[in-house]
Amino acid sequence: MIAAFISIGVMAFVLFTYGLRDDSPPPTSKKTEQPHAGAQHFTAEKPEHEGGKLSPLQVYENAKVGEWRAYNVITESSLAQTFHAIGLETITKVDDKTVSREFSGRVEETGQEQKRPYEDRPRQGLTIDELTTNDVGGWTIYELSITDEDHAIGGRTFKCKKLSYASNDPMFPSKRTHTDVWISAEVLGGGIVEEREVQEMPEARFVITQQLIGFGPDDKTTTWGERPAGL
Repeated sequence: MIAAFISIGVMAFVLFTYGLRDDSPPPTSKKTEQPHAGAQHFTAEKPEHEGGKLSPLQVYENAKVGEWRAYNVITESSLAQTFHAIGLETITKVDDKTVSREFSGRVEETGQEQKRPYEDRPRQGLTIDELTTNDVGGWTIYELSITDEDHAIGGRTFKCKKLSYASNDPMFPSKRTHTDVWISAEVLGGGIVEEREVQEMPEARFVITQQLIGFGPDDKTTTWGERPAGL
């Protein structure tokens, strides 16, 4: 679940425009159900949700008001053109237990802009659901693996924890999704360096990539990369 509200809007536009639907009723008998080979979420047994596990990095533990993280979002679809968006997340409030954030973003092809508060995050005890914003979407995360892996982007190599997992979308039972996320304690404003999500359905395929382009401690200071203008 890419943490970019603007990319969700692009996907909604594509789904609406091209009439993509998944109206097939659930099977009434296990005898007639034919699971896709190697796809756990086509089986009758629901996989155990792993999103409640702790994030390997508590990325908001030392957060301060004003910290920001900027990123590009590329949404590729087998149905339509590729969309490019830019997002900015800013820490707006910090107390002993929680961090408040604000999001602003723009779709480059349409000029659509959005600005809104994000859900608060805990400073300690951040779960994988909360890291990936899956606490909002309620997908089932499973086949989770966490490894140490350096990840290069924009000419810089970050020391990262890599999370890889499959997930089920409750709105589209036939969808198969795989996500890779690289997070780093070096990155202010949420820790995410890159996130890649591949969503496959019988009718379409989406590839959504979020890539860090800059971060810093306040709106006048850039630690690395660049802060997008106009957001």
